[in-house]
Amino acid sequence: MNQIKLGVSVGFLSVLGYFFAYYQLWICVALLLFLLAINAETIAKQNVMQGAILSIGFSLVNIVLSKLSSGYIYTVDKIFSVSKFYEIHNVLNKLNIFSALCTLLTVCEIIVFFYCMIASSKGKRVNIPVVSGIVDRNLQA
Repeated sequence: MNQIKLGVSVGFLSVLGYFFAYYQLWICVALLLFLLAINAETIAKQNVMQGAILSIGFSLVNIVLSKLSSGYIYTVDKIFSVSKFYEIHNVLNKLNIFSALCTLLTVCEIIVFFYCMIASSKGKRVNIPVVSGIVDRNLQA
């Protein structure tokens, strides 16, 4: 298995990157900056950067869904109360669909990060369709 200059395996660093991306994003960013500073193996940098991008993406979607399910729904209610879509919004609000989507997103996030941790433990790059393209464009090998 490939190792970086300090003797730590690439697979272990990749698993740490995905774990910290799920748990605490700032630790993942610190790990990414460390790997960039020591000019580590490209696979480790790619996996850690993919973990950070995944974490940011899940966080943004979660913020939007939670804002829709909380106090901002009153503003949407005021907008829809003058139109014909008020009934649809009223049903969605009573079903609490946005909170259910937040819960579903959390479950998907756990599954995706767990898959990435297992797949990256072999020291190979995890291919995530959109995120891998972003990493390829922005990280020069």
